[in-house]
Amino acid sequence: MRISVDPEGNPWIVQDQGQVLYFKDDSFKPMPGRARDIAVGADGSVYAVGWNKYKRGFGLWKYFGEVWNRQSGYGHRIAVDNNGQPWVVTKIGRVFRKTPAGWKLIKGKLNDIAVGPEGSIVGVRENKGVYKYSEKGEKWYKIGKYG
Repeated sequence: MRISVDPEGNPWIVQDQGQVLYFKDDSFKPMPGRARDIAVGADGSVYAVGWNKYKRGFGLWKYFGEVWNRQSGYGHRIAVDNNGQPWVVTKIGRVFRKTPAGWKLIKGKLNDIAVGPEGSIVGVRENKGVYKYSEKGEKWYKIGKYG
């Protein structure tokens, strides 16, 4: 299962078979489609890594009120920054961020990625540690090790 929380504190979850659920009015509501991961940005933007496999990975989708619209790109894990733009990690650990000019490859490899409420970009790499991204230096800095 995967989980993200919207700006109002409502969780969005993905169950093991891909069912997407959104918590509202004291209960979970089923959403259309299936996903592998989900992320909600500080601006309320909702993105998902879909169930559909493409040549390079699983498709990316953005939720618009009642429907999911296919977006450019692909991934395995997803996060949404404070500008409402997705960051993805591919199955082989490559990291990409969406910019107004298109997708940009970020140096380094991760297994998962998250965005903090103040805008920090943090990722984990199995058996390597926890890393924080510096926009200024365009580089990952190790901030700790787990396990």
